[in-house]
Amino acid sequence: MFERKQVTKFIVLVLVIYVLLAVPWPGVQQAYSAAYRVTADAVLGVSTSHFLIYVRPLREDEGEGDQDVKLGVWDRQVRRGQRVLLSSRLTGYLPTAAILALVLATSLPWSRKWKALLWGLVGVHMFIALRLGSAALYVLSRAKPTPFFEFTPLGNKIVYSIYEMAVRSPTTSFFVPALIWILVSFRKSDFEGWGEQGRKGDKKNRRQKISSDSAAGLLS
Repeated sequence: MFERKQVTKFIVLVLVIYVLLAVPWPGVQQAYSAAYRVTADAVLGVSTSHFLIYVRPLREDEGEGDQDVKLGVWDRQVRRGQRVLLSSRLTGYLPTAAILALVLATSLPWSRKWKALLWGLVGVHMFIALRLGSAALYVLSRAKPTPFFEFTPLGNKIVYSIYEMAVRSPTTSFFVPALIWILVSFRKSDFEGWGEQGRKGDKKNRRQKISSDSAAGLLS
């Protein structure tokens, strides 16, 4: 299967690349956050005679921690709105850094690696879009005085759970890119090859054990 040195090297490379990508966040925050907002607003922004869905930057006196984006809905009829505060770093930048680190650290020919990078980025940005979509659904279901989407109590719990898991959980920012990495980086033949290597390794170990036992029997 996998040698310990290979696994250790891969883990070290992933951590080094990820840290190198994550550490410069203060320097790239303004540019990335702006691109994040523009893209999110283009995808999710809806304006009708009844309501407006928007993605905007936070003011300096808004938000906590690294929150820098607000996604909200404004009811034009009652002139009231509902919003959630998001972190473009948690929901967008870190998943992108994770998929880049995983693919770049993987021992693949560059003819396969660049394709894995391309599809990995496509996959992770689809994931980011789904995160924002779940945040928008949560806001629409919580709009006051009348939600734009009315669910049963159970439905509201499900929408809230999806929002918590998809948007607010830091674990999701790493778990989902890892799944995408597996899907875009490996083929069925790779797993079959590893299985064959594992069987050969087991046979070799058994032969070595038999030889050692035989030698010990002759000496005793």
